[in-house]
Amino acid sequence: MYESHWGLTEKPFQNTLDSRFFYYTPQHKDAIMKLNYCIQDGMGAGLLTGVFGCGKTFIAQTIINQLNPARFKIVFISHPPATSIDLLISICSELGDREILSKAKESSFAESIVWDSLKTQISNNHLNGKDTLIIIDEAHIINDANIFETIRLLLNLQAKNKFLITLILIGQPELAEKIENIKPLEQRIAVKSSIGHLTEGETENYIAHRLKVAGRLEPIFTKETIGFIYESTGGIPRRINRLCDLALLSGFMHQANKIDVGILQAQAMGIEYKTTAAKNEEATINAGLIFSPPAPKVEEKDAKQTYNHGLILVENLLSRVEKKEALDIKLIASFVSQIIEMLKLKDVTLFNLAYKTNTSDYLYNHSLGICIFSLAIGLEIGVAEAALIDLGLAAILHDLGMVNLRQVIQQPRRLNPEEFEAVKSHPVLTIEILTGLKDVNEAVRSSILAHHERINGQGYPKGLKKEEITLEAKVLAVADVWEALTHARPWRERFIPYEAMLMMRDFSESLLDSAMVKVLVDKLSIYPIGSSVKLNTGETAEVISAERGFPSSLKILSDAGGRNLAEPKLTELSSYPNLYIDRPLP
Repeated sequence: MYESHWGLTEKPFQNTLDSRFFYYTPQHKDAIMKLNYCIQDGMGAGLLTGVFGCGKTFIAQTIINQLNPARFKIVFISHPPATSIDLLISICSELGDREILSKAKESSFAESIVWDSLKTQISNNHLNGKDTLIIIDEAHIINDANIFETIRLLLNLQAKNKFLITLILIGQPELAEKIENIKPLEQRIAVKSSIGHLTEGETENYIAHRLKVAGRLEPIFTKETIGFIYESTGGIPRRINRLCDLALLSGFMHQANKIDVGILQAQAMGIEYKTTAAKNEEATINAGLIFSPPAPKVEEKDAKQTYNHGLILVENLLSRVEKKEALDIKLIASFVSQIIEMLKLKDVTLFNLAYKTNTSDYLYNHSLGICIFSLAIGLEIGVAEAALIDLGLAAILHDLGMVNLRQVIQQPRRLNPEEFEAVKSHPVLTIEILTGLKDVNEAVRSSILAHHERINGQGYPKGLKKEEITLEAKVLAVADVWEALTHARPWRERFIPYEAMLMMRDFSESLLDSAMVKVLVDKLSIYPIGSSVKLNTGETAEVISAERGFPSSLKILSDAGGRNLAEPKLTELSSYPNLYIDRPLP
């Protein structure tokens, strides 16, 4: 979209594993050297840790590409399975035993069969002059001690004092802490390497390098912007990419010749309304945005009726504000209680409605959607019943101040600086509207006023930071950003949930509370229930359930040729280790 404006041959800040754009800092070079040493010399085990978005997966792919396929049999596990036996089955399958799952299922000695298969394949590799390399990415999500013990046992596979496998564990910094507490495993880690953020100077060089690869030699970002980018992103490459990409888009929309601090500030402060689609990257932390439910216990028609009632309630509420009529807060609180009771039953229909419904005035769906997602998060973190009602009230009331700004926010273009300043006043305007209402307590008012505050202090209206922001306001902010990203606005299309979640992850430490985002990561799925996906087989499916942040079952709708199935096929992913989601679909 903006490439020709900036004299670029392609987009320079896409979060994809394109080796041309990778900028090798001294710490990246050091990590590659150490891990290569571990692999080439068969030293047993290596460990690579670093904060998310710093290039760990890129380093792994770089090393894999450098290895001689005639010498190495490589297994790459992008996400560790939930159990030790599943991990072993995945490794066996990747090594070549495609029947291992069915053999294990048919036997009462499944673990023994899997180990035998694994030992046979690794020994055969050794006899054929091939070294076995196993790389486990996202290993920090492993919480089961049995999996770590299985990893340790894998390192016992030796012949004549030589390791038959090399094992590389990759993950976020907490992985090193976990391994440190497991001494029998920690003592077997021959090489350790960690990657941190870029320095300010490296950030400048990183940006220049990516622009050069994309065909631009002259700088686009002014000198003054580098420090701002570094401070706003913490020197994390993935965050730098996101912010710079948004800035280039905004600069193009405003026909700017350079990117200055003003453009960057607008992007950093209003990221939930001012982002661009991210490319599919490592599916990690993260992950789906609809709760993993048991069998539904709420009738779909009842959920739809409740949701539609909520839309009418919000529409009437905003109409009353516009006409300066009295507001019935008790009626809203009663509706919030009804939503809470339905959410306690773990039904997913309300989430799907909040995700898929679009109204003529986005404020209706936005307010109701934030209420549903805020309450869902609140229930997961154990917010007390009375505080939950306050949270739901704050969610429905939080944008009343937008009523008189409709002409501004409904324009089919990005806001200019003056318009954005006007929009930033809406939390204060909302509080003014609620003045004198005894049924709106201080907790509700505080949450409303602070729902656009950001962890790094660059939010509004007060510029609060971290602990200065209440828990309820942090929850409201996460729900607000998620709902905004997954719905269209007059000036942009919606982002598919996968893209939206990656954006939230990338900004979870600088803008949103990381603990609240982690609830989305741990309890929801990056492919929400009801979302469409393309499988590695070419089939199209719909996600129908999730566990521990990952889709667990699918409804396959069409075959690899795009032909709709006469009857959708229900599939448990755990039963097919070689079946996985290739990419999300719009």
